[in-house]
Amino acid sequence: MNNSSSLYHYKLYGLHVASEIELTELIVSSEQDNIDVLIIKKPISAEIKQAQINNIHYHFSTNDIWYEVEGLGTYHIKNGTSIEVDYDEDKDFQLVKGYLLGTAFGCLIAQREQVAFHGGTIVMNHSAIIVTGESGAGKSTLTTALRNQGYGFLADDVSVTTLNHANQCIVQPAFPQQKLCRDAMIQMGYTPNNYIKVDEERDKYLLPVKQQFINHAIPLTCIIEIAIGTTLQLNEIKGKEKLKILFRNIYRCSIWEHLSMPSNYFKRCLMIAKQIPVYQLQRPDSEYTIDEQIMLLIKVFQDQKKEHVV
Repeated sequence: MNNSSSLYHYKLYGLHVASEIELTELIVSSEQDNIDVLIIKKPISAEIKQAQINNIHYHFSTNDIWYEVEGLGTYHIKNGTSIEVDYDEDKDFQLVKGYLLGTAFGCLIAQREQVAFHGGTIVMNHSAIIVTGESGAGKSTLTTALRNQGYGFLADDVSVTTLNHANQCIVQPAFPQQKLCRDAMIQMGYTPNNYIKVDEERDKYLLPVKQQFINHAIPLTCIIEIAIGTTLQLNEIKGKEKLKILFRNIYRCSIWEHLSMPSNYFKRCLMIAKQIPVYQLQRPDSEYTIDEQIMLLIKVFQDQKKEHVV
């Protein structure tokens, strides 16, 4: 293993990450021992190189996953403990890091049999709320608006859940940064040109959020799925549909199209469905309703608190 003192050390999703690659987005860790995840820059093996020559661009097995991003590099994730990255120095390093902290870590979290959702997490009164949904549904817009109202921020695009000592579902902290599209930035009073552009295709920018970031795990109180509809409404989901919503919003859920889902992972999904209320927030696509969405969400949270008191 690499000399620990020559590596960068970070905290991410409750894990101690040691990396040859500097990841300035992450929270620095003072600890250098007990490494959970090692990230190294390493040329791909002859076997992977031959596969790519044969027009094979990814491979999935239980503890060994690799995939190629055309024109950028190759990521190799093993045993839930290491990620090897092969990329050219002249490539867009922001994109290289984006795939590393996104898809690669999503695969690693799956290998560790931890359930991650595609969405951000906001904290209200020491309780975590995951806001999930399809790309473009408005997840980051809602979490940014809530953060601007003073609520705590735990994660942007990937919300990783684990269990604490009391078998309670908790959300682990990601890093103090959000991605937001140009239209939403302008509506919220940001000037896009003052921020780093990270996604040319979807016109997204990076927002630093250190002031509201909470750097410790928070108990999960509910999950909100945003969906596009004709009117603004918020409905609690029950029965089989609840589990369907959870499964379709698992981060990089396509992994399980290639692999058999481990029994422990499936049990964790069932436990979340049993413990955690799930709501669907439908919003009209034709008008800006972010203030009304926030009012609905806050009411749900307050009603839940009253039920717990009773």
